[in-house]
Amino acid sequence: VMQLVQDGAACDAYVAVGGGTINDLCKHAAHMSDKPYIVFPTAPSMNGYTSANASIIVKGERRSFPARLPKAVACDLDVLSRAPIRLRRAGVGDSMARSTAQV
Repeated sequence: VMQLVQDGAACDAYVAVGGGTINDLCKHAAHMSDKPYIVFPTAPSMNGYTSANASIIVKGERRSFPARLPKAVACDLDVLSRAPIRLRRAGVGDSMARSTAQV
């Protein structure tokens, strides 16, 4: 994240192209830099593309950090449908568990 903040200092916004890890890194860097970001998901593997939290591994432990909400989420259904089956199934499971996890 700190590398993204440093490398993005001269940029106006962040653009995440990828899955959950890329999205979480970019949206936390955007939060830290007070800059907007947009995301182009490449797999429907989780429901966190529009979450206000970023899940990041620090010293081997997954932690939640505040994050910037995206200005846009651009989903290409052809790209998403070609993601590996395990990632598509993971996204369905993540979405189904959302209401239980919030309680």
